[in-house]
Amino acid sequence: MGCRWIVPVAGKGTRMRPFTHTTPKALIPLGGKPVISRVLELLEPVVSTSRNYYPEEVIFIVSPWMREFEDKFVSAVRRVDWLVKSSVPAVDFIYQSSAEGSAHAVWCAREKISGPLLLIFGDSLVVPEGSFDINSDVVLFTFEVADPSQYGVVVIDEVTGYVSKLVEKPDEPVSKHAITGVYLINNWQKFSELLHELIESGVKEKGEYQITTVLQWMIDAGCRFSVSRVRHWWDTGNLSSFLESVRDVLKHGYVEHQVATSARVIDSEIVPPVFIGEGVVIENSIVGPFVCIEDGARINKSTIQNSVIMKEAVVENSYLDQSIAGPYTMVGNFRGKLFIGDHSKVL
Repeated sequence: MGCRWIVPVAGKGTRMRPFTHTTPKALIPLGGKPVISRVLELLEPVVSTSRNYYPEEVIFIVSPWMREFEDKFVSAVRRVDWLVKSSVPAVDFIYQSSAEGSAHAVWCAREKISGPLLLIFGDSLVVPEGSFDINSDVVLFTFEVADPSQYGVVVIDEVTGYVSKLVEKPDEPVSKHAITGVYLINNWQKFSELLHELIESGVKEKGEYQITTVLQWMIDAGCRFSVSRVRHWWDTGNLSSFLESVRDVLKHGYVEHQVATSARVIDSEIVPPVFIGEGVVIENSIVGPFVCIEDGARINKSTIQNSVIMKEAVVENSYLDQSIAGPYTMVGNFRGKLFIGDHSKVL
C-alpha cells in the first residue's frame, strides 16, 4: 500500500491579490515553475528517508472554481524533477464546496484515507533534513522561530521526547518549534476516526474545523508524535513573504540560477542570483540580484531588483524594487514598489 500525498489548495488566496483573481496561488510562477511544483520538489528528502512514502497518488483539495485549472495542476506535478526521474504518481482532485477550515478540506478526501498520508499545505516551501522517526504515529515537520507568538508550536516532553501539546500562537514562550504545515501521518486509522468525530460533533475554532484539533485529540488518546526539524521554511501566501521566498530560494540554490539559452541580453548587466526564462529580452538594463523574469518578458532601459516579472510582461524606462508585475502587463516610466495584476498598464 503506497503513500498518498494530500494537498489542500482550496483557499481563495486573498493575501496574494491581485494575482489570484485569475490564477490559484499554488500555480503562481516561481522561477519557471508553479509554486506547487517547488513545494513538492523540496519534499524529496521525505522519500529519501523511506521509499514507503513515495506518493502513489497526489490528491489536490480544490475549490469548484479551480476546475478549469486541473490540467495545470497535473502539469505542475509532472514538472517535479525527482518525480519525473522515477514513476510519476496519479493525480486526483477533490472539491471543497465551502471553505470550512483545514480539517474540513481533508475530510472532503476521507474516502482516499486508506494508508499513510503526507499532508501538505500548498503555500509553504519546506526543506526537510531528511531524517525522522518512521515508527511514530505522526511526524510533525517543525522550524525553530525567534518569535513563537506568531505561530502554532509544539511542546516536547523532556522525558519521552515526544510531543505533549500543540499550542496556537502562545502568549508565553512555551516552545520555539513552529508547525510548518507538513504532517506525516502513519496512524491513518486513528486520524480518520477522529477527523470524522470532529466533523460529526461540529467542534470549531474561530469558526472553522482545524487540523490541529484532530492532532491534539490524537495526542490526548496516547498517539506518539515526533518532530523532524526542517532546514528552511518559507511562506508564499502573501505578497511580501512571496518576495522573501523568491529571494531565499535563489540565494540557497533551490531555484536554478540561470539565463535561458533562448534569452537575449543586450548591453545589460545581470547581477546574480537571478532566474531568466525562455525568450526573455533584456536591453540596456540592470537585472538582479534576486529577480525572477518569466518566459517572454521584455526589459528595456530599466533597473530591476528583488522582484518578479511574469510571462510576457514589458518593463521600460523604470526602476523596480520589491515588485511583482503580472503576466501580460506593461510598466513604463515608473520608480519604486509596484504590484500590478494581469493585463494591466502603468505608464
